[in-house]
This record gives sequence, C-alpha cells and structure tokens, in this order.
Amino acid sequence: MVEQEDVTTTASHAVYKRLNEITDTMTKILEETTALRICLEAGGAIRREQLLAQLHKMNFDQFLHKHPCSPSQAMQDTLCAPEVLELVVEFAGLDEVNALSITSRNLRRGCSLTSYICSPHLYICGGLTCEMRSDSVERFDPKRGVWEPAPRLLTRRSGAVAVAVQGELFLCGGEDDWAVCLCSVETFTPLTGCWQAGPPMASGRASAMGTAFGEHLYIAGGEDGVGLILDTAERLNVISRRWEPVPPMLQKCCAGVMAVLREIIYVCGGLGQQGMVMRSVKGLHVGCTAWTPQPAMVERRSSAASVSLSGQIFVIGGQQIHGIGLSSVERFVAGTDHWEELPNMSTPRCLAVAAEVSGCVHVCGGRSSPSVYLGSMERFNLELGRWESVSAMPVPKCDAAGALLITSVER
Repeated sequence: MVEQEDVTTTASHAVYKRLNEITDTMTKILEETTALRICLEAGGAIRREQLLAQLHKMNFDQFLHKHPCSPSQAMQDTLCAPEVLELVVEFAGLDEVNALSITSRNLRRGCSLTSYICSPHLYICGGLTCEMRSDSVERFDPKRGVWEPAPRLLTRRSGAVAVAVQGELFLCGGEDDWAVCLCSVETFTPLTGCWQAGPPMASGRASAMGTAFGEHLYIAGGEDGVGLILDTAERLNVISRRWEPVPPMLQKCCAGVMAVLREIIYVCGGLGQQGMVMRSVKGLHVGCTAWTPQPAMVERRSSAASVSLSGQIFVIGGQQIHGIGLSSVERFVAGTDHWEELPNMSTPRCLAVAAEVSGCVHVCGGRSSPSVYLGSMERFNLELGRWESVSAMPVPKCDAAGALLITSVER
C-alpha cells in the first residue's frame, strides 16, 4: 500500500513538473509572439485588424471542422440584405461596422450599404461646457430616441457653423482655446467614422451664419477676432472642394441665422455695428449678384436658432440682452410678406442648436442666463401646434454647432 502511494506521489510530481515546463514554454512563445506582432505592426507589415480577422477565421474554421454545416450564403452576401445590416448597425454600432469593413475587401460591398440604410442623426459639435471650449460631439438617434458619443473634433471650438451637404458634415470656423477666429474646416461622414481637415475658408469667422443649397455650402458674416463684424460671404463647392466669393451682405452682421427658402438665402437678425441687436432680414436669390431687404422679424434677436421646414423658416429663441435667453418663436411662410408668432418654448434659450428631425422642429442646449447652461431638448409639433419635451443631451452645452446628417447613396 505504501509502495503504491509512493508511486502515485512520484507520478504526480512528474506531471506537475511537466505542466510547469509546458506553462513556461507557452509563456515564452506568447511573449515572443507578442513582441513579433508589435514589430510587424510598427514596421507596417501587418495591421491589428487583419491579425484579429485571421485569428477569427482560424477559430471559425476549427469550429466548422468539429461541427460541419453548409451555409447557404457568404457573409458579404448576407450583409447586403438591408434588414440584416440594419440590425447589425443597431446593436453593434456604426463604428464597429466600419471596422468590420476594413478587415475584408469582400465585406466592404455589404458594409457600404450602411450609408443607404443608416437613419439620420442630429450631431452637436464642440461648443462651451462650463465656460470651457469642447471638442466633444454628441449625436441623437431619433429612431431610438437616445444620445450617444461620436468621434471628437480635431480642434476644440465654439461659435462654429455646422452644415450638412450631400451626406457630409462640415464644421466651419469658430473660436479656439485662445479666442482666435478660425478659418479651418473639419468634415465628417459616418462611413469614415472620423473628422478630417477640409478646405479652409478665405478668412477666419466666428458666430457666422451658414446653410446649404444644392452642392454648395454658404457662409456669411461673423466676427474676425479683432473686434470687426464682417459683411463678406463665400461658398464652398463640395464637389470641387473650392471656395469662391459671394456678394457681400447689405450690412455687417454676426450671430444671426441663415436659412434657404425657394432658392432664396435668408439672413435673419443678429448683431450689427456697435452691437445693435437687429430684426432685419436680408435675402440673396441663388445666382443673383446682390442681397435685397426682406420682411423684418417681429422681434429683435441675436444668437437665435433656425430651421427651414415645409416652406417655412422658424427662428427660435435668441437674446436681446446679453446672456438672457428668449423663449419666443416666430416663422415666415413662403409667399407671404410678414412673420407670425408661435407658442413659446418651455425654456428660454440662446446659443442653442435647432434642426428638423422627423418632420418636427427640434431645439437643444444653449443657455437661459449667463451662468445656466442647458442640456434639455424640446420639439415643436407642427400638427398639434405645441412644444414637447424630448431626451435631454448627456452634457449641457451652449454655442455649439449642429446639423442633421442624412447619408444616402444609390443602390
């Protein structure tokens, strides 16, 4: 009996010793493999995404060997089905689908359809949070009713202009951390998943006005950073990526709003010379060489927000006294010669962002007084003629730039 126990103990020690040797060997192999991978990645011989994809393929092949089956379709063919890809985007996220498309040429064909089926998102870019300029970007998914973080900007900025043109988001000008007025432009598309430097404007502008018409992005007015208010305007052809001058406005203006209605670009309100808050409206018919006066608004307002929707321009909130938000709203209907007042918002706000989302006017963020930053969002239901609360932003912000980005391609 004793001899049997001695034999068992000796065998156990031998097994334990052998396991330790195997563990040490595997640890060395892992260390060497990790070092090799780091060297290959640093030298550009491989990418981490490719390595992970190959490991996944090997594991998948081993699984198929143990559990044979005959799939009827390849993955790229499966992802070409919009109903499948939409679920992948919803649960994995657009950024993960972009990463998936990088790992395989065959998958890019299927994943490229995300630009077709992806629902519109409202992007809120930069701005001020507690008096600090921000490079954060939040996007609102109206389909799910939730906010989520988006890729950060290249530069922290407030007082910029955000305009969506042909499935691409452009962020123009604004002020940086040193209160320098920027001429730089950043661009973003959901499929690239990152911000890139765009063609700079001819001059630096903060608190300018911007909009889109056709394949052009229009920018007008603003401040130049040395105390001067501008009357100059320019436009970017998003196809050629070239800026060209536009006729100057009738008067210098910053912190107004710009919108397009029936091929006329309107600039409403804002600050004029000596900081006077205006209610005047200027219009430029696309293709014409001069601006013309248009019907004035009911109230003087600067730092307001605006939306063009269903043949109407909505001008929302703003301020008359520095930092004190307005709750009033008015609209101009195409073909009329006057503005009409609408029900007030539930919260006074200036320096907010507004956009048309799912047929409703949405407004979010801003501030109601110099020290009160807002994260709330509300929408105006045109059919019911009233304001309704919507999901609040994750972080209160003011003086941010925002636009609804709709990406579409032909299938």
